[in-house]
Amino acid sequence: MRYLLLFVSAMASLMAVRWIYFRVLNFARHKNISDCPDERKLQKRPVPVMGGVAVFFGFVFGALAGFAGMSALGIQPVVNVLPVVPAMLIMMYIGFIDDNEGLSPVSRIVFEVLAVLALIGVGGGCIDSFHGLWGVDDFSWWIAVPLTVLASVGIINSINLFDGVDGLSSGICIFACLCFGIVFCSSYDGTMAVMASLAA
Repeated sequence: MRYLLLFVSAMASLMAVRWIYFRVLNFARHKNISDCPDERKLQKRPVPVMGGVAVFFGFVFGALAGFAGMSALGIQPVVNVLPVVPAMLIMMYIGFIDDNEGLSPVSRIVFEVLAVLALIGVGGGCIDSFHGLWGVDDFSWWIAVPLTVLASVGIINSINLFDGVDGLSSGICIFACLCFGIVFCSSYDGTMAVMASLAA
């Protein structure tokens, strides 16, 4: 049943993205909202942006479908995922501004750090244990919070570094989310498994 729920959530997200993507693309082309080539980028012609809007829409729609299914099956979410949505909205908005007007690296990192800190503060989730890896188990929040911020901001910017290569960032992210989904399913964490399937 868990796998059926993941499949339904992923399909709902996929169909939502499929429905809205070309509408967003046409809007970006009509308004000339494009990422123009420069010395830092690999593309040879302007590329319409706002793809994050379609991804965000699909994620939210799929999440509604997934958690509605969990509610119908009597499955209680083990973590509060509501704070993830505004954090994603902030990052999407920052990315949109950066693509169109350009943000300084310092400004971008400050916004990313604030978004991650807000997510930790509201959601309460952070890297607070290595579960025995390298002989390390639980550690205090004085270490956990900076480590979580460093890891999150590092992942965001490392993906941005190769985002201009067609298919590379999306392929790596899909593979990572599938791996996370398998791990969450194996550990019976339905909430995070749904989140991983939506992101994939």
